[in-house]
Amino acid sequence: MVNIYIRVGQEILVLRIISDAPLMGRFWNRVYWILLVCPITCGLEDLNLPESHLSFYLRNHPEVAQRCQQDESCPYKSFLDEKRCWGYEDFCDSTSRLNSTSCPEPSMGWTKDKESQLDLFWKSVDFGYVLERRRELKTICSPKTQEDSLLECVRYTRFCHGKNLFFDFTKPGMFAGQDRFKENMFDENLRFSQDSFNNGVIGGHCDLDLESLRAEGEHKSALQSWYAEVEHFTSLPFRPIQDGHCDVIIDKPVYFMKLDAGVNMYHHFCDFINLYTSNHLNNSFSTDVFIVMWDTSTMGYSDLFSETWKAFTDYPIIRLHEYDKKRVCVRDAVFSLLPRMRYGMYYNQPLVYGCHGSSLFEAFNQHLAHRLKLTQHGPLENKIRITLLSRKTKYRNILNEDELVKAMKTVGEFEVQVVTYNRRITVDIDTPRKPLSTSSSRRLTMVFSGCRVGYERRAQPSKTPPGLQASAFTESNAESLSSVINDHCYIIVKETDTCKHVNITKNKKY
Repeated sequence: MVNIYIRVGQEILVLRIISDAPLMGRFWNRVYWILLVCPITCGLEDLNLPESHLSFYLRNHPEVAQRCQQDESCPYKSFLDEKRCWGYEDFCDSTSRLNSTSCPEPSMGWTKDKESQLDLFWKSVDFGYVLERRRELKTICSPKTQEDSLLECVRYTRFCHGKNLFFDFTKPGMFAGQDRFKENMFDENLRFSQDSFNNGVIGGHCDLDLESLRAEGEHKSALQSWYAEVEHFTSLPFRPIQDGHCDVIIDKPVYFMKLDAGVNMYHHFCDFINLYTSNHLNNSFSTDVFIVMWDTSTMGYSDLFSETWKAFTDYPIIRLHEYDKKRVCVRDAVFSLLPRMRYGMYYNQPLVYGCHGSSLFEAFNQHLAHRLKLTQHGPLENKIRITLLSRKTKYRNILNEDELVKAMKTVGEFEVQVVTYNRRITVDIDTPRKPLSTSSSRRLTMVFSGCRVGYERRAQPSKTPPGLQASAFTESNAESLSSVINDHCYIIVKETDTCKHVNITKNKKY
């Protein structure tokens, strides 16, 4: 008799198997039945979204909704019939869209009436901003076949999306110096000048609309657009990936980002809110993506909020200079919205008077709290909790901070704490990172050990799966069985009388 212990969320399932032979032994040619237990999302994406966002996701991904409809064990069925939308979708009308904007005060001359005041605020800092960028999206370089490249951008190249792109970083000195955002890296006109060491190639096999590209240069600036990077986009005479011109092929989707100051919460969260907004523009919230920090230097980057990246990627952040002296091909690339865009979010965005409440910022808040597994202890009855972030630096302190705190503590319904906010603050978010990889090949290995689990993923679902799946296992079919065991399965096989385990671990080849 063998017990199988499966951990799902905080619960342990115990399944009992009766076998006519011991599971441990030298006779690996025997076939034993091992029960593989997967969460109910097996066969469906591990969405990892706040529950309040699921209906929006399913409406924007009809292929996922259809699979869920056909799968009896799908946990998202209750969200399939909800007709809600973010507000930027083609099928979304103003009565169905998510909207928490309120404009109780007059606009002080910004608009003529209340309706235009609400609309202006919604288009400035809510999902109307996504709608406006979607309307601007146009193709810069057009593919003729699926193997060809694609480049499409919004106005002023503040956001771009590409397929099968080619980056040549082989020129000497491309990452020399302390300039984080060199503007002439891909300027082919400089290749025969004294600055020729500084030039590479960015391009793809597609029909380039050079006139349309040249018209988007008005906002050329390091943290305002991607024009300096795509200005010299080249129509190549070859297909980079198919014709073997790549030293590195990145199969996973890539988000390129030019980052603001990582030591400042205000500035760095301009990066994060724009990345989240880019997720909406790209209609994808997967964390199985690479984020590449577009920095044309090799200088260090101090990031006091590095834990936040776990809400967006399963992998460490890649520095661009890691591709120095390489020709890099990217199958799917996003050039994210930037932190200091003109009329962007939120550094250079003047707001119409009299309004408050952004559904986009509220969704961003919920998304981070869910992905980072943040919990709120409360709210407390009849209490308002106030946390004052104290700088304790040489400059820009609150001069009357002590008096302010003392005054707040005299109010009975206030619960006040003062936190010295600096680089010594630590945030412990327990979500593991995957190693970097440009390959997704998998294999199964069998390991003998003591009484420990061979493979366990930390971010388990919270519900117990109703369905179980059994598969035959032998040494010879271990490789084929890898298609059955995915990232969401937990397997512990333990003999009842002895402390032995068969640990079946799924490894990735990197």
